[in-house]
Amino acid sequence: MSSPINFEGSPANGADPIALLFKKFTRLVETDPQVRDALPIDEIAALAGDSDVPIGQILETVMDRYADRPAIGMRRHETWTDPATGETVRRLLPEFQTMTYRELWDAASAIASEWVAAPDVPFPATASGRSRPQASSYRRCPKN
Repeated sequence: MSSPINFEGSPANGADPIALLFKKFTRLVETDPQVRDALPIDEIAALAGDSDVPIGQILETVMDRYADRPAIGMRRHETWTDPATGETVRRLLPEFQTMTYRELWDAASAIASEWVAAPDVPFPATASGRSRPQASSYRRCPKN
């Protein structure tokens, strides 16, 4: 039985691991539309790197332009109990449960609206001991 892994250009055979990784990534971008469609949009990447643009404008632009792309995801799983041992384990499934940038932005906006609408309502403390986040804590650091 042959292995599905090609070892011809492996670092063990003297190939440059960075060049090998770049070659594999390039091939993946050329052949996989999901990977290709997930690449950053140059205009958005440039905007995100501009320290003169307010963070709110960057976030709104990213969330708008990437609205239908998956933003975050989690591997689906199921619990399974081994009948022989009684041990229950979590088995990973081949699918992912994702949230788009639009859904993420809507959820974040709803939370922010609640904070603004009810400033006197106690907010649970975080691990650092701080409670309600302050707007000033989200300013961008300028580039050095």
